[in-house]
Amino acid sequence: MGIKYVLLVSRQGKVRLAKWFNTLSPKEKQKIIKEVTQMAYFVLDELIIAGEMQESSKKSVLKVVSQQDQLEEGENSEKGWPEK
Repeated sequence: MGIKYVLLVSRQGKVRLAKWFNTLSPKEKQKIIKEVTQMAYFVLDELIIAGEMQESSKKSVLKVVSQQDQLEEGENSEKGWPEK
């Protein structure tokens, strides 16, 4: 599996550079950009709370985020909701 896309996003969430290595429709591209931006902000929120660094270890933050994703997927499957 190779690189599918490269995105460069400003701190304000504006896409500054998007390079696509697969052919995708504009709607699919916008969906990917939105999901990646939301995930980046989610991880950033886990690192910084109330303006203070809570955890400096990237591995620790990603472990917590992964656990939360699994918990959310489990709850959604119990309710019969489709996966994202």
